[in-house]
Amino acid sequence: WLPEEFEFVTKLMINRRPSTYLEWGVGTLTSFYPLLVSDDVLVIDGNAATCEKMAKEPHVGCMVEKEKRLTFYCPEEWSSGNLKLQKNGKLSMEMADEDVKAAMEDYVTEALADALSEKPNISHFDMALINSNARFPAQLALRLLPFLHPDSVLVMHNFWLRTEAYHPVLEYYDVIGYARSAVALKKKVGELSAEEERTVYRKYMKKEHLTSLDIV
Repeated sequence: WLPEEFEFVTKLMINRRPSTYLEWGVGTLTSFYPLLVSDDVLVIDGNAATCEKMAKEPHVGCMVEKEKRLTFYCPEEWSSGNLKLQKNGKLSMEMADEDVKAAMEDYVTEALADALSEKPNISHFDMALINSNARFPAQLALRLLPFLHPDSVLVMHNFWLRTEAYHPVLEYYDVIGYARSAVALKKKVGELSAEEERTVYRKYMKKEHLTSLDIV
């Protein structure tokens, strides 16, 4: 994160005072941004070792063990067994279409459902952050639509550097601010029915909608 991006998101969180916060993709700032949240924090990542290391950070460990308000969901194994990332963190183009779809279902659909099952008191997030290391970022943003209030804010990192990957996001979100490549968005109100909000992401859960960010 560049200093301007860090300052932008920090000021945004201070001004909005979120009580619930989701972070998809553990990063260096996982040890800081949750401190600006008053209640529940949920962090999802596809790398269990990364989560375990972050949980050992003093501030993070306190929120997990003592305050009981930060929960990591970072499974060592995925249900379909198809989230087989290469060393560069991407899927292989050689994977069969059905295996790619199964991997996306694991990471996009099941991960959030399973994580929320551990935090049944959370129905919506006041703020959410999709980090640059999260897989399938556009699909994640659309998956979050029914879990965001009209005033909720979604932050995506490296947005302008990945316009090809993030193009579907702009169909359903409005940009409300940015600093360098960190972008704050709000979902468009009245564009979709409740049912469409829950299912629109599935239009993009196909190999053809992935970019070089996720598959090579």
